[in-house]
Amino acid sequence: MTMARVVALGIGLLLWTPAVGTQVVAHQLRYASWLGTPLCRLGWLGFYAPYKYVVWYWHYAWYYPVPFEWGIAAMGLWMVSGAILVAVLLKRSGWQRHSTYGEAEWATASDIRKAKLFVRIRK
Repeated sequence: MTMARVVALGIGLLLWTPAVGTQVVAHQLRYASWLGTPLCRLGWLGFYAPYKYVVWYWHYAWYYPVPFEWGIAAMGLWMVSGAILVAVLLKRSGWQRHSTYGEAEWATASDIRKAKLFVRIRK
């Protein structure tokens, strides 16, 4: 997979985050009629617009806090697992972090000793 595709996958996963939270809340509330009409139905499942999570949170989170906590947990898990997936795919595609200084690196203590930059003060 190319790096551009991996980055596009990461952006896609990030954009799907609110949809995951919305579906979890709708499932926890048993697709109640007061949630509104879903965009589409697949059997008894209703698929709601991703922004509905924010609307529902504004109206109903005080009355039903547990489903919204589950929704936030699901969105967090989705984001963390997506970040791990993108990191693994980037690593497998050969991506490496490059230093802004080129070949220059920080000197180690042995490098400083070899350059005789330590000063010994005798008393």
